[in-house]
Amino acid sequence: MGRPQPPLNALRAFEAAGRHLSFTKAAAELNVTPAAISHQVKALEGTHPLRQPEDLRHHTLLHIDWTEAEATWRMWLLAAGLHDIDPARGPRFSMESMAIQSAVDGHGVALVGELLVADHLAAGRLVRPFDPGLSTPLTFAFYLLSAKDRADTPKIAAFRDWLMEEGRAVSGTTASQPDTSSSRT
Repeated sequence: MGRPQPPLNALRAFEAAGRHLSFTKAAAELNVTPAAISHQVKALEGTHPLRQPEDLRHHTLLHIDWTEAEATWRMWLLAAGLHDIDPARGPRFSMESMAIQSAVDGHGVALVGELLVADHLAAGRLVRPFDPGLSTPLTFAFYLLSAKDRADTPKIAAFRDWLMEEGRAVSGTTASQPDTSSSRT
């Protein structure tokens, strides 16, 4: 096996700082703070590569105060079969955007939906550390509930059809057809 490689964000920060001979100019180029550049350069000294889920034990887990229906590190780690990593360690954020920025700044690993970070992924500011199949071991379902006698009214049917179409467009899969026979009252 080859020598472990440092994180891409740290290398970009190091390269930009070296080219500009300035953390401030490197930060402006990479759209981060000078402190973030400093942290990234410092991180190169003690790099632990993130190649497989087990490597998360060497990284800071960035938490988002999710609603009950969303994924948490505890859920993800258990789904990945990792029982010896403390899922509670690491800072907590009240907003996804704050956790994402912390990840961009190199402060840890965030568990967020791909759509929220698509621009960062495309620009190379963030990377998906694992195979996409590993990064989404959890599945969730959403249910549209209505009174049984109103489930097929035009407004509810139109809203249901729109939700199904949006779900298909976002996931790139076929959403299951709604079961209107078990609508709640």
